Amino acid sequence: MHNLGVDRVVIAGVSTHACIAQTTRDAYANNVRAVIVADAIGDERPEHRQMVLDQLVEDRQAELVPLE
Repeated sequence: MHNLGVDRVVIAGVSTHACIAQTTRDAYANNVRAVIVADAIGDERPEHRQMVLDQLVEDRQAELVPLE
């Protein structure tokens, strides 16, 4: 991604506790800023969704933004 000049990714999708969390952590580990579109994600385990998002934000691995 660095070879392409990418320094930020916008993340949307499903499986917040797995795919979205891992993609965010991978971006962070590679010095790429991650932005999660909070109203464009879902999870088959809704009780974990907010916990995972809170942790990613608290660890400064991601920023949450609305779809707008």
